[in-house]
Parts: sequence; C-alpha cells; structure tokens
Amino acid sequence: VDRTREVAVRTALGARRGQVVRQTLLEVLVLAVAGALLGVGIAEMATRIFMRGIVETSPPFWIDVRVDGTVLLFVTAVTALATLVAGLVPALRASGGDVQALLNDEGRGMTSLRIGRLSRALVIGEMALSFALLVVSVLVIRSIVNVTHFDPGIATRDVFSARVTLPVAEYPDAASRIRFTDAVVARLQALPGVTAAAAATSRPPQAVETSVVLPGQTFDDERDYPQSKLTAVTPGFFEAIGVAPRQGRTFTAADGPDAPKVAVVNEEFQRRFYPGGALGQQVRTYSGDAAAWHTIVGIVQDVPDFDFGHSLVQHVYLPLSQRPNAGVNLLLRVQGDPLAVTAGVRAAVTALDRNLPIYDVQTLQKMLDDGTWGWRVFGTLFTAFGVAALFLATVGLYGVMAFSVSRRTGEIGLRMAIGAGAGDVLLMVLRQGARQAAVGVVIGVGLAVLLANAMRLMFFGVTPYDVPTFAGVGLMLLATGVLATVVPARRAARVDPSEALRTP
Repeated sequence: VDRTREVAVRTALGARRGQVVRQTLLEVLVLAVAGALLGVGIAEMATRIFMRGIVETSPPFWIDVRVDGTVLLFVTAVTALATLVAGLVPALRASGGDVQALLNDEGRGMTSLRIGRLSRALVIGEMALSFALLVVSVLVIRSIVNVTHFDPGIATRDVFSARVTLPVAEYPDAASRIRFTDAVVARLQALPGVTAAAAATSRPPQAVETSVVLPGQTFDDERDYPQSKLTAVTPGFFEAIGVAPRQGRTFTAADGPDAPKVAVVNEEFQRRFYPGGALGQQVRTYSGDAAAWHTIVGIVQDVPDFDFGHSLVQHVYLPLSQRPNAGVNLLLRVQGDPLAVTAGVRAAVTALDRNLPIYDVQTLQKMLDDGTWGWRVFGTLFTAFGVAALFLATVGLYGVMAFSVSRRTGEIGLRMAIGAGAGDVLLMVLRQGARQAAVGVVIGVGLAVLLANAMRLMFFGVTPYDVPTFAGVGLMLLATGVLATVVPARRAARVDPSEALRTP
C-alpha cells in the first residue's frame, strides 16, 4: 500500500502488470520462506522439549508429537496462502488502478482514503480474531486451574480399584451374580490392611447417566424425563470412598433382592427434586412401567461429577443386590500402599472362580490423574498460545496504528497549524484507536462464542459462555489497543506543523 505511487510510476514508464505483480510476490515470498523455515526450526525444537517435558506425567502410549511430512505440507500450504494474500492481492490492486489519478494523488486523495479504510479493517479484524483466540485460551487456562485443584470430595489416594466381568454363560441370572459379588466382597474385607471393601457398577466420581421418574410425572419420551447419575453399590461402598451420610442411613446386608426396594440420593438430588426433604419419597429409574419404585432412605454428601467438569449433579445410589450387574468394580480402602493388596484381591477372586481375571487395576487417584492428563498437559500449551496471541495482537495493532498515523502527518500538521493543540491531536488518535478496538471486540464476541462451543470438550469446570472471561479479555484487549496507540499518538502530537505541511 505504501508503494502505490511507486507502482504507478513503474506502470507509467512501461512496466507490465505481470512484472509488477511478479516483483512484489518475489519480495513477499523471500520473507515468507524465511519465516516458514524459522518456524519449522522452532517447531522441531519445541516438540522435542515438549516430549521430554511430559515424560514425568506418564503420558498415554499413543502420544508422540513430532514434525513429520504431513505437518511440513500443511506449513507449506499455509505459507503459500499467506504469500498470495500478502503479496498478490495488494499488488493487483496497486497495479490495476488509474495511473494518472495515483500520480496526481500525492498521498492526500483517494489513496489516503483507501489506506484509512484498509488500516481500520486490519485493526478491527485483528482485534476480533485475537479476542476469539484469547477467550478460548483463558477458558482452557481456567480449566487447568480447576483440574489442578479438583477435589472430588472422596478418598482417592488410599483406594484400590479393579474391574471384574462375570461371563453370561457361568452367571446367567441375577441370583448367581449376587452370590458371587457378596462372596468376593466378604473375602476382600478380610484381607490384611483393608478397612472397607465394596463393589459398584462405576468407579467414583464417574457414573452412568439415566432418566429418573418421580411420582406423578408422565412423559411420552424417555428423553423428556429428568436426568441423574446412577450407581449400584454394595454395603460398605460409602465407607470405602469416604462419603459421609447426611440424613437417614446407607445400605446394609438387609437390603437384599427380596427386601423392599430402597435408594440413597445425594444432597443435590434432594435440592432439585425434593427441596422439602427427600427421606421417605420415591424414585425409579426409567425402564418401563414394570420398574419398581425405590423408597429414599438416606441422603449422602455431594461428589463433584468428573464427566461434567467439577459440577454438582444429582445422583441416585441403588443396592447392587437389587440391581445386579455383570460388570463390577472392586473398591478397597487400604492402610498403606493400595496396590500392595493386588495379589490378595486376585487370589480372592480366583478362589471363587479360577477362570475369572481382574483387570484395570489402579488407584482412584491414578484414574483421576489419567482422566485429567489432557487438560493439564495440552492446556499448558494453550496458555502459551494465549500469550502469543496477545503479543501478536499488540505488535500488529502498534504497527497498523503507527502506519496509519504516519500517513496522516500532513493532516495533523494542518490541524495544528490552524490551532489544534498537542492534547487535541493525542486525544483524536487515541479515540480513533479505541473506537476501532471496540468494534473489533464486539465482532470478536461472536467469533469467540463459535470457537468456544467448538472447543467445549477442552473445558473443565467452565462454560463456553463464561461472562467474566469474556469481559476480562475484552477489557484487556481494549487496554492493549489503547496502549498500542499511545506511542504513535504521542509522536503525532509532537509533529512540527511546518515540517508536517511539507510532507507529501
């Protein structure tokens, strides 16, 4: 853009449009190739540092980040696109204009008008894109903080867990499954160092989701019923994971398959469905009209749901003897190293069925660590991306604003010559920069909503529409836009009117 008149002179002297475009493209290509090569070098170094840095976090076996042919092809394509946009489009515009008009323009006519519009478009576009990137980066950073400080409210470090699946051929009915579960839990309870043992269909804080039915509710579609987490457990489950009862009781051996159907719910379930008190009320899970009603006999503390990112959700617990399942998780509260009881647990299971293995052996803490690995590691990268986005936004804003002000040197000199003070000029430039930044932020809100929705699986404990994050990023970018305008504005305010009026 700054070389528009130069291009006009070359064209007037006989240069063909293709020659002008080719020269401009070549100049931009040199810069682009140099930048791409430097970027590949940085990426190669950064991926090596990244892979060494995550060794201590026990990454999944499939994590192998490296610069390969596909990545290089992608970088080449992006570089080529950037070269075309940055070189070809301006060259075509500059070489396709009215040569006579451009030569007579002297930087104060239509060219200045076009430059002003282009500068404003660049500032607004950069602010909008930066806003969207920064919002997502901040949401991921907050997710990292939430993951780091995630407290499920249960015992995790001293709880051993393993999974057992009962073959349908050997355990075809509910009675056989109940007999095995009761027998193995009794054996586990007798192991040295075990203070509590239980079996459950899910390992906390994870659980399956189901529809629940309350008395008087009728819906045509199961999806219209309220949702709740559901776990079937044996007596001793709440003691094994350290969940305290708040009201009523938990399950006992008397809650067998032929006993009255009972349920235990958490405090969030009571707050949502029975704010006046849930004890004695009824609930059933949606499985047809034949499903039995369960009377709520106890209220236990809330456990933040891992799947929902540290949020409190309603939870229904049923006796495993009244809701038997072929796949169960064995949970043991252990004094000392939880994994030290692995051999004893395996022996207890094989004593009942020599062909039945245990698998997925780990502590609850290890399960939590594995589940949050992606947030902790890749979230850190987003922190770096957010800082980079802010840096690029600041540099880009400063460059565009400085260029825009430099093109208005003659106008500023004229204003000062007819009485405008340095403060007036400073305020005028700052107001222009702030206005463009504000428009960019407004557009960026829409982009940020779309991008945050697309990235919502990366969030933990935050929503894609987090108002404090949007407001904070908006204020930060507005401040950045104003600061990026201060230097060129102060420079403009110190312009000597007599020198400025002689500037072409």
